[in-house]
Amino acid sequence: MEKKDLILKLNEIKGNIGTKLNPSIIKDIASIYGLWLRNHGNQAIIGRDTRPSGDLIQNVIIEGLHSVGCKVNNLGICPTPIVFYLKNKFEIKGGILISDSNKPINWNKIKLDIDEDYLYTIELKEEYRNQNKEYSKHYDYIQKNQILQNINPISTYIDDLLNNFNVERIQSQNKLRVIVDPGAGAGKIATPNILERLGCEVLVINKQFDKNNEYPRELKPIKENLKDSILALWKGNLDIGFAHDCDANKVTVIGDDFECYSEDVISALIIDNYLTSKNASEKNFIFFLNLASSLRFEHLAERYNIQVLKSYNENQYMEQNMEKILNEKEYIVFGSEGLCGGPIFPNFNKVKDGFFITAKLIEILVDSEKKLSTLISKLPKFYSYQEKIPIIKQQLESLIKGVYEELSKEGETVNKVGNILRFGHNKDWFVLIYPSNYYIKVYSEAKRDSLARLYCETATELIKMIISRT
Repeated sequence: MEKKDLILKLNEIKGNIGTKLNPSIIKDIASIYGLWLRNHGNQAIIGRDTRPSGDLIQNVIIEGLHSVGCKVNNLGICPTPIVFYLKNKFEIKGGILISDSNKPINWNKIKLDIDEDYLYTIELKEEYRNQNKEYSKHYDYIQKNQILQNINPISTYIDDLLNNFNVERIQSQNKLRVIVDPGAGAGKIATPNILERLGCEVLVINKQFDKNNEYPRELKPIKENLKDSILALWKGNLDIGFAHDCDANKVTVIGDDFECYSEDVISALIIDNYLTSKNASEKNFIFFLNLASSLRFEHLAERYNIQVLKSYNENQYMEQNMEKILNEKEYIVFGSEGLCGGPIFPNFNKVKDGFFITAKLIEILVDSEKKLSTLISKLPKFYSYQEKIPIIKQQLESLIKGVYEELSKEGETVNKVGNILRFGHNKDWFVLIYPSNYYIKVYSEAKRDSLARLYCETATELIKMIISRT
């Protein structure tokens, strides 16, 4: 089931608030999820970003969960990495995120953390009706058994995060002047606090909604949306900047050279630092890489003779194997989350965590006494390029099949996972083709900027050619 204003997937629903994404369907989905949780701890944790619609959605979800007797730990506005960290820390099976960080403000998304193929599109309401017959009794809001009732989730997370660092040493040596641009998102309640506790002098911009009660900038933290931050960093002669999307799931770093560095680049720097540290010889390191993982990681693995495990079968296989290795204390594991290739450091948090990346980067800059641009210049250099092609959803299956067959005819070795394709040449370059709602996205990475552009544009033209045939 997919319509213009409402998109239902296996474990998420998103849509235009007030039209298709309405309280009735939200409550039904929450109730179904609550029924599933009856055999999985009967407890859920909920967090949301700063979108105004999040408060209403959150209340309806809580009502739906309580209607089937599920206990709720409501974090309110809370960054996505913190929700997942606390979920794992307190062993809560149910997790619900309310955020659609890059969509317009009138959109929102509900994401259910689930490990079974339980929820599926138009079956949602019928499943609820069938299972809810014996649970028609209304349950009062039960608070006393909530695990998180007596703790401050943000403070708990930050304290645990900083326990991974020698805060006193960093504070005593830290002279960094930093700018933070949360874009009025959930990152505003954590990032400045973390940086200040590490001894940084912090300037925060774009913390609140503007006078029209809208976000002060475009939500995606990319260079064209961060002009205010770059200008403020230059005018203030600051050392480094950090910018988030709406739920603080992503962090973009602005360097002393006014370049905006992606999480892949910064994480490659952090990993390189781990591998050259004094304690590196005492540990075994493993990279878990997925379809979208940057070639930088493979080059770092080759440089330091690190084991690489590739999972081109979505994330579940990776998480299961990562869990096994994490139980063996001699290993330090690095991985990639999702098809955006976001890096994770599972020894602290098992999802992509921009706050950990931020704190670790501050530690590296303080210890090295070098500028970010100098440190990054020593990393394997890759360039990326991307295009987006509008499609008709009904064409997707035949289109991907056509692209796969055409690439295979041309001699390319293509990895195919569902409707996602990746092809390339060893550690030199790759192209990723993946659908996203009403678009096909094409992403390329190569050692030269011109080649990254060429491979991306060539793949894009191939897709357009096959679309013209259908």
